Amino acid sequence: MEETDHKLECEVQGQLTELLFRNALVALIANLVTGAMLAYVNVSIHAAWQPALLWWMGLAAAALGRYAHARLFQRRRPDALSASRWRHRYVALTGLVAAVWGAGAVMFMWTAPDTARLFTGLLVAGLVAGSATVLAPVLSALYWFTGLISVPLLLSILWNASAPIHVGFALIVVVMTLAIFSSARYLHQTIRASILLGLERGNMVSRLEEANSAIEAANNAKSAFLATMSHEIRTPLNGILGMAQALKSADTLSAEQRGDYAGVILDSGQLLLAILNDILDISRIEAGRMTLSVTPMAVEPWLMDTVRAFEPVAQGKGLRLSATWHGPPERRYSADALRLRQMLSNLINNAVKFTAEGSVQVDATELGVEGGRAVLQVRVTDTGVGMSQSVQDRLFVPFTQADSSITREYGGSGLGLSIVRRLAQLMGGEISVRSAPDEGACFMFEVPVEIDRESTLSLPAVPDRPAPAAATVSAPETVVAGSPVLLVDDNPINRRVAEIMLGQFGLEVVQATNGQECLDRLDAGLRPVFILMDVQMPVLDGLSATRLIREREAREYCRRTPVIALTGGVFEDDATRCRDAGMDDFLAKPLDATQFRRVVTRWLDGAGAPTADS
Repeated sequence: MEETDHKLECEVQGQLTELLFRNALVALIANLVTGAMLAYVNVSIHAAWQPALLWWMGLAAAALGRYAHARLFQRRRPDALSASRWRHRYVALTGLVAAVWGAGAVMFMWTAPDTARLFTGLLVAGLVAGSATVLAPVLSALYWFTGLISVPLLLSILWNASAPIHVGFALIVVVMTLAIFSSARYLHQTIRASILLGLERGNMVSRLEEANSAIEAANNAKSAFLATMSHEIRTPLNGILGMAQALKSADTLSAEQRGDYAGVILDSGQLLLAILNDILDISRIEAGRMTLSVTPMAVEPWLMDTVRAFEPVAQGKGLRLSATWHGPPERRYSADALRLRQMLSNLINNAVKFTAEGSVQVDATELGVEGGRAVLQVRVTDTGVGMSQSVQDRLFVPFTQADSSITREYGGSGLGLSIVRRLAQLMGGEISVRSAPDEGACFMFEVPVEIDRESTLSLPAVPDRPAPAAATVSAPETVVAGSPVLLVDDNPINRRVAEIMLGQFGLEVVQATNGQECLDRLDAGLRPVFILMDVQMPVLDGLSATRLIREREAREYCRRTPVIALTGGVFEDDATRCRDAGMDDFLAKPLDATQFRRVVTRWLDGAGAPTADS
């Protein structure tokens, strides 16, 4: 608070100083003109012109020096903290100008007749009174200017006083000086209060703008998060409901087909469960309702059990997955083993997901044992794609995805790392990352734990959430004779569901995994009856791909190929964006068999897009 008040006071003094320097030109003109009038009148009445000219030249030099100093201040624009040095120099130069005026008042009044004295006194009094408004921003300048002029003038009057009128004139000078001081002080306080009010209002406006920007950014981030969650949730739902409808409607299915369909439903259900668990976890952490369950645990079996769950996925990708405990073999700790496993599982899952070849290494060790407490450090190092510094800066921010294109390519809700960081902070620790593009990444979290010196029992493995099984990407089929349908979707389960539904019409399906592959199929000569186009895809999304298709059709005068949108976005804005991009129809995920059949039949029959009544 004191620091804020000091900063505000510096800003007030800085603006007062700037206002003082801004009046320098007015002060210069007033001094030169008034000094010339004083010298001319006194020379005309009684004074010699040489001393008067020398005095005026001295006054002009002092006034011009002060003005030059003011101009230099305005060019350099010093900050509020350094403005005080400039202000002190200006006050000193103002004192010099006042000293010259005081010397002139004595010189012109010492042996002058009463008429010249009266004129000199009135002229100097007017100059001092006028200076009150010019010098009021800095009272010390006004005090020096008024004092160095009024005191010599007053002494000169009293020294040469020969009549009561002279004493009365001296009293008038004293009263006038006191009145100037009083009015100048009031004016200074008014100016200061006005500046302070303006600064406080400006600070308040800035704080309000910052608060509004933060609220808007938070709303935008949460809106983007909700849109991503909607898409991620509808993807496994599409696999579940689509396969369930296929099982229900099929008359004859082999045991292998039933097992295949059931496997898709199971995988999709596990993926949906993992997404929902992540949403619930981040919601509980944000609301401060997440509590830790501390129990004794041995690190080595905990570590090996956690890593072992990811061995099938790693082996399927040809990755080397290994783990090492570098701490004391028999040491046990009091910690929340379930949440620690959740943290490590998220890091291993990311490492395996973003590593195409090479290895994933997990290392755990004990750091800094002191007073029955230690720091447990866990590192997960991979040889994957890595990331730039800009991506790292927003990697752990909740409701924010580091890179939406990468997330769409590799899948996931983007909540895992946010949860890891919040859990680490809940335990009194922190997580960090070291990475560079194409050089892999090393995630490391450190949490303080109590050393358990009493437990000697081997603890059972901590149960973990079921991890979704890896889906096998179907290879695109070759173009067949007849009238094919082009199916464009980056998710293999979604393609499988749509392919099964299209198979009920006896249609041949050509697949593409993104918008660019769709364009490549069309460039190769494929002429589909219609295109089923997913909206959110890596490389090239569905909206952009549709725009390029429409541009090519217009350029080459080709037949318009109907494009039916497949998207998890179900709001009116989503449908509007699809229509604006040139799409002809709209199917929301998860696909409904009845709606799917109605839309496909409409386009196969050549009826075209639905009317307002359909």
